[in-house]
Amino acid sequence: MRELTCLGYWVNNAGMLPGTQWRPAASAGVVSAELDTKEMAEIKFIEVRSPILPNGDPEDLASIFLILDEEPTQTSFNLTGRNDMNMAPPRQHMINGMVIPLGDGIVDAMKGPRPLLDNTTLKFRSSARIVCTAGAAAITQPFSVRLWGYKYTEKDLLKILGGNNTMPGQLTITEAIRDRTFTIQRPAITINWENWDQLPGGVKQPKPSVMPFMRWAVNAQATTLNTPYMFRFERGQVAQEEQDLYWNFDQKEKALLIKGIGIRHAANLMYAAIVNTAEAKDHPKGRYLLAAGNNPLHFGQATPIINEAYRYFAIPRFAETDHLIWKDLAYLAIWDNGQVPVAANSVQVAVNGVVFDLKA
Repeated sequence: MRELTCLGYWVNNAGMLPGTQWRPAASAGVVSAELDTKEMAEIKFIEVRSPILPNGDPEDLASIFLILDEEPTQTSFNLTGRNDMNMAPPRQHMINGMVIPLGDGIVDAMKGPRPLLDNTTLKFRSSARIVCTAGAAAITQPFSVRLWGYKYTEKDLLKILGGNNTMPGQLTITEAIRDRTFTIQRPAITINWENWDQLPGGVKQPKPSVMPFMRWAVNAQATTLNTPYMFRFERGQVAQEEQDLYWNFDQKEKALLIKGIGIRHAANLMYAAIVNTAEAKDHPKGRYLLAAGNNPLHFGQATPIINEAYRYFAIPRFAETDHLIWKDLAYLAIWDNGQVPVAANSVQVAVNGVVFDLKA
């Protein structure tokens, strides 16, 4: 087991104007996110301390993504920093310690049967930076972002791996519920400094690539009674393309393994499910029933505040098994109660998993 290291730590005390970005340098944080010669690092999880007004209301830190070795990650990895729907809260404030890691560290993953799937930590070998975007209102309170993971020299890592220094290029995922097998094949990669950013979670991977997936969304429109509401950017159902939760993978050479779905309850919201159009089925069967006082998909800030401090729930795991979207057209959907529509901008959702870009 490798000791966790703070790989970067930035604090904003200056606030932000509406719609603006804060893009601090890798070296400008309390802890620099620049590496020395022949060093490499992998990010296992992130901690965000959100901006909160004195009355307890969240300020709209709408988006946080990373730039690793000058390559942005927001197409697959984009968090929100709002306190009520914080997807990456500080570890000590998580209920039952339910931190969502981006993947197992490479040393642990190489001991298992599927390192190509398990080692989806975000990797860099020069620097990491953050990009934070304010929403429609100004941010006036302090907030911070901290990266946790592992840092290695090449010599140190090869010693720890003990000769097991080749990442296999084949991955097979068996989906028992639908009785099918998803397989990817790419060249095996020698684990060293030169190839570090070509490993899973790296920004220079050969295709098929394997990346951690985290995305959030808010319904930009009201629901239509008894009709599934899709979080689809092309229909204006979400405000930005990075919020799109409509996966047309029967046309795009991609696949997504969904590990967790989080949905915060809103007035008149009743059901949620992944709709798979190839089968004309909802997953899970019968949908999730989202009652105000009994919501199995709740994530983010706990309500009420516990012990006069903020506590948070992780994004819940999806049903009983991960859900594979591959050669499918599928989407996350919500339904109202059939009597009153769910108001626009009231439903907050989050999805995490692993995304595969299969096109060579």
